[in-house]
Amino acid sequence: MKKLPRILTITKVEQPNTLYTLWTNGEERKIDLSPVIASALSAGDTRFAPLKEWEVFKHAGVSDDNTIVWHNLIQTITLPGGKVITGALDLDPDTLYQDSCLINKLSTSPKIGLLLKTAREEAGLSQEEVAMKSGTTRNYISKIETGKADIQLNTLYRLIKLGIGKELKLSIQ
Repeated sequence: MKKLPRILTITKVEQPNTLYTLWTNGEERKIDLSPVIASALSAGDTRFAPLKEWEVFKHAGVSDDNTIVWHNLIQTITLPGGKVITGALDLDPDTLYQDSCLINKLSTSPKIGLLLKTAREEAGLSQEEVAMKSGTTRNYISKIETGKADIQLNTLYRLIKLGIGKELKLSIQ
């Protein structure tokens, strides 16, 4: 089963209701939420009404679940049976992805994979040894090294630190 992309960060918030986002699959995407807000309001869903105001909308953030959230917009929902849930307004990342448009596809996996393979080989370790030390599988190590799997930064750190026994240093140039 392919892992669905999630939002890493919002890179820009633009009036009236547009977000520029970076996703876990390396894509930069533009999300125009004006149609979503208009559709919700026409269906009688008033939870989205405050998002029409720039002073509210501009505070969009990314939640711990990697979706868009407005912590300044607390909602109370009553479920069938009377249970009440209170929390910040957030949006479904799958729908956001489908409704967004691709701006740029960043391709970093092959370079990271090659760096990982080189470091592993220089340390004289097999993929199986690195996998066992870092708590993953040899198959996953192989996919990273060949650029067939994405990798999160915390996973890369674990592979380098625990699996290979080296330090990870990043540089932005």
